[in-house]
Amino acid sequence: VDEWGIRWKVIQYDTKYGKGRYTEIIGHPLANDVTVNTYIAPDPNRQELYREAQKLIDNYKIDYFIVGVTVTTIFETAWALRGMENLLMDFIINPGLAEEILNIPYHYHLAAAKKLTEMGVDMIWMGDDVGTQKAMMFSPQIWRKFFKLKMANFISEIKKINPALKVAYFLLIKFFLHLPSLNFVRG
Repeated sequence: VDEWGIRWKVIQYDTKYGKGRYTEIIGHPLANDVTVNTYIAPDPNRQELYREAQKLIDNYKIDYFIVGVTVTTIFETAWALRGMENLLMDFIINPGLAEEILNIPYHYHLAAAKKLTEMGVDMIWMGDDVGTQKAMMFSPQIWRKFFKLKMANFISEIKKINPALKVAYFLLIKFFLHLPSLNFVRG
């Protein structure tokens, strides 16, 4: 069980080179609708989360570009909490609940990104895997409704701390096919 309450299992398999391993999720703490109201997210302000980042900044900032990482910013953490099928269904049949669940990782990762920015990283790496090999997992309309404003606000908030901060926004999709329909605005 990780700090989010997500249960994982290590799966072992055979290859011609020996044993391999991967992990898969076997339990979602927000799989049941009623657990959302009582769920307590991990604290993004715990000092131990930032010790290694501080060492890197202290030792290498002068000579190297330091990147703070807040990947699985919203969607990936949300579906791990809720379950992929449940969250995708919530987008359509229970958008209020979907919004509540998405806000949990959003607020956590925003707090972490702000802290890393205040510490002096040169860039924040953020994003989510929202696609398959062929297309997005949901429509561009769903992305605009649930994610666009959150991501714009996320970037705006950390840029208030350091306007020179670079931001890398990663979306694992055949992105170029969807870029016009996602209505990104530079700035």
